Amino acid sequence: MEIGLRIDNKIKELYPDIVKNRVQIHCDYDDRQRLCRVKFKKGNYVLQTLLEERDMTLLLSGKKCLTLTVELQQLTDSISILGSLS
Repeated sequence: MEIGLRIDNKIKELYPDIVKNRVQIHCDYDDRQRLCRVKFKKGNYVLQTLLEERDMTLLLSGKKCLTLTVELQQLTDSISILGSLS
């Protein structure tokens, strides 16, 4: 299984609110730079982030990584705030 797809599946498993809130996830692994580009999208809202090898290792071992957890919380908060303004 491609590493980007494995990361995608682990994010969905470890962060079930992403699935519950119908946030789309797309992961691309860059072999040369040894990092994963992750794009989260819900409607007009998009968050793009990079996962370094240590973060990917944590995710693939079934553990949340702090960087991604913080960014996903910020995305969730932003969607809630902006959604209530419209």
